[in-house]
Amino acid sequence: MILTWSSEYLRKLCENHDFMLEQLGHSNSDSLKYLIRDIFVVDRLEQIVFSTMSGFDSNTYWVELMGVKIIMVPNHKKNPIDSEGNIDWNKVNRIKIINIEVND
Repeated sequence: MILTWSSEYLRKLCENHDFMLEQLGHSNSDSLKYLIRDIFVVDRLEQIVFSTMSGFDSNTYWVELMGVKIIMVPNHKKNPIDSEGNIDWNKVNRIKIINIEVND
């Protein structure tokens, strides 16, 4: 999976361990690290192993682990569309992280 971020803050949160710990604490940082690692290695979002919950609507996909939720959108020049005109999530391999939510 090819990842981008909608803001420099989100990128730093995902890539800088010290910043992640400072912003989220140990438990939430661990959850975020597991999810990010998992997203990097899969070919399709449905293959994510560490997520305890996931879901999607017509434009966004999310994964959650122990209170940390990553919300993503497809990031292709021309996003894959299914026969009903919705995002074909099985063909998405480029995503943009648009938000990270933490529920303590």
